[in-house]
Amino acid sequence: MKQMMASKAEDPSVPMVPTPASEGVDHNGLVVGKWKSGLFSSCYKNCVPNAITPMLCPGVSMAQICARLGIANFFAVLFSYLSVDGFVFGAVVTKVDVLSTLAVIVGVLVLLFTIRIRFRMRYLFSIPGSLMEDAFSSVFCPCCTIAQMADHSESAMTNQQSTNPGTTFVYPNKLECGEGVDHNGITVGEWSMGPFNCCDDIIPNGLMSSICPVISVAQITVRLGLAGYAFILGIYVALYLLGLVAATSGDFYLLLLCVLAEFITTISIGCLRFKMRQLFSIPGNILKDAALVVLCRPCAVAQMATHVEAYRVGKCLFRARSTLPGYAHY
Repeated sequence: MKQMMASKAEDPSVPMVPTPASEGVDHNGLVVGKWKSGLFSSCYKNCVPNAITPMLCPGVSMAQICARLGIANFFAVLFSYLSVDGFVFGAVVTKVDVLSTLAVIVGVLVLLFTIRIRFRMRYLFSIPGSLMEDAFSSVFCPCCTIAQMADHSESAMTNQQSTNPGTTFVYPNKLECGEGVDHNGITVGEWSMGPFNCCDDIIPNGLMSSICPVISVAQITVRLGLAGYAFILGIYVALYLLGLVAATSGDFYLLLLCVLAEFITTISIGCLRFKMRQLFSIPGNILKDAALVVLCRPCAVAQMATHVEAYRVGKCLFRARSTLPGYAHY
């Protein structure tokens, strides 16, 4: 029985969905209804790597957890955590107040991300608790919190100090399809329109993607259940404000941060497009995604918005449409 459970846990073809707590384990062999280990016991049970990695390299552990559950890309999460270290190092070396402020801001965002992932894991595995409990544990003992999540999701092999992501469970549902569409009527296997057809629905798709791309990206993300509307909107607004301040100040370090903000924005949209191709089995590669986002970002955003029907034709609405059934990931 144990061997059967282990094999299921490593089988990437087995979909991962919330499982009732009464079963004890889900079909991936992971515990449901409770945490596999206590908040503090998860560190010393598997000291290598579960205690060492969360303390010395928490970004690696969080990236492994997210990749294991299919919640986020391994390198995107790792880059976010490394950016905190970069800002802190830059602030110490250069003594620039702006870098210190950014280090605090990015650190808070990373903390909120940790809270969100713990909340998400409790939902996935039907674990009792509250958002207040998630926040308390993440603030006062982040290493223990990360170690507990890593142990529960089996994101690292015991006694092996690996920095690579583990086998990803097929959690972001590739929904069953027929006649070229999934059960929501969304096209699978190909994009529903070409990358340069953004003027087909000029209102609101063409205008919104060109003038307010942050709104379109937030609507797409909510439509797929990848994150909350306010969360995405807040992050992008903060990046745009950073770029605006940097561009008007003329300071070299601020201009460097402006470039960094633009770089982060481009990467995030590229990752969203990559995620959509995975969800809807659309052929392509990361290089094509990156090229389209860099050369014609409004076209890339408009194509994604049309594919998931994130807007209503002829209406400029700033609120997001409801999440497609079967795509609730946050």
